Amino acid sequence: MNYKNQYTEFNDDTNQLSTLFQPVLPFTLESGAKVIFRPAIPVIWDNERNDDAGLESNGIGDISFDLAYAVKTSDPSVLLAYGMIASLPTGTDDFGGETTSVGPELLYGKLSKTYIWGLFPNHQWDVAGDIKVNRTSSQFFSIWLPGGGWAYGTSPTLSYDWETDQATVPLNLTVSKTVMLAGRS
Repeated sequence: MNYKNQYTEFNDDTNQLSTLFQPVLPFTLESGAKVIFRPAIPVIWDNERNDDAGLESNGIGDISFDLAYAVKTSDPSVLLAYGMIASLPTGTDDFGGETTSVGPELLYGKLSKTYIWGLFPNHQWDVAGDIKVNRTSSQFFSIWLPGGGWAYGTSPTLSYDWETDQATVPLNLTVSKTVMLAGRS
C-alpha cells in the first residue's frame, strides 16, 4: 500500500493538503506476465480554495485506477506494461468531477539492485459526464536504493490539460524506508 501526502499551492495563493491511498494488486499469470490493478483514493484534508468559497474543505476526491498487463520480458531488469487508466466520479460533493474518463497508458522502466528509473505516460478523455477531459500526463521516476531498506528519489507527474491549455510541473522528492513487521515487509 502506498500513501502519498501531497501539499499543493495554487496560483491564487491558496493551498491544499491531501493523502493518496494507492494499493497495488498484482495477479501473476501462468506465463509469468502480470495483470496489475492499482486504485488511487484521494482524501483531501484541507482545501483553502473551498474554505474561501464557502464549500467543504475536507472530503474524498474521484477514484482513479490503472489496469495494466505487465509483459514478461527476456531481460528481467526491464519493466514493460500497457493498459488503461480511468477516473470515476466518486468524490464527495465539493471534490468530485462528475465525469468518467478513460485512456491508454504505458510503462517502461529499468531496474537493478541500486536503482529504478522509468517513464509512465498516459492520456485520458471524458466518456460520460458534463466536464470535458482531454489530459496528457507523464510520470518520470528515478529511485536510488542504497541498501538497508532505504530509497531516495523523485517521481513527478507532469501533466497538460488540452481543454484549458494549462501545464502542471510539480516538484517531487521522496524518501522511504521498508520496515519488517513480524517477518513481513
